[in-house]
Amino acid sequence: MKTLGTGNYITPGEYSKRSEATQGRIRRNNLTVLELKEKQSQNLVTAEQVKLQASQYKIPQAQALLDKEIAVTRKNYHDAQKAKVDAVTAGVNVRIAQQGQSKAQIELSYAQVDNRLTYLQRQAQLTGKAMDLSNLLSQNSEKSALLSMQGRLIGQSRVVTPLKSGL
Repeated sequence: MKTLGTGNYITPGEYSKRSEATQGRIRRNNLTVLELKEKQSQNLVTAEQVKLQASQYKIPQAQALLDKEIAVTRKNYHDAQKAKVDAVTAGVNVRIAQQGQSKAQIELSYAQVDNRLTYLQRQAQLTGKAMDLSNLLSQNSEKSALLSMQGRLIGQSRVVTPLKSGL
């Protein structure tokens, strides 16, 4: 390097050379920066593509989950409706059973009254037969007494013959 006097002097050729070298380094640095930015952009594009693919996979999964939830909700609704129908049916069956019980109680009461009536009729028949028998015996003893009196009146010994009055 040639210097004049007190300062550093660069010749125009040297200056151009250094300037070109500096501009070359700047261009290389700019190129490196651009390459890095391109790689970064490619990485961002790849990341966005991965996100897009993940979203595309998540959409069917979300749809499947939604469909599953819809199916579970429908099943729960149908189960609730079935339980409601079963409850109404049970209520109807309870009322039918209560009516059947009431009918059975009425039939039992009727049978008890019928049995009591039959018993009383038989009792009356037996009482009537006993009274008829008692009447017959009393009529028979009256006849015997009359015949006995008749026999004494006639002077005969006591002979009992039945009257022919229909007995």
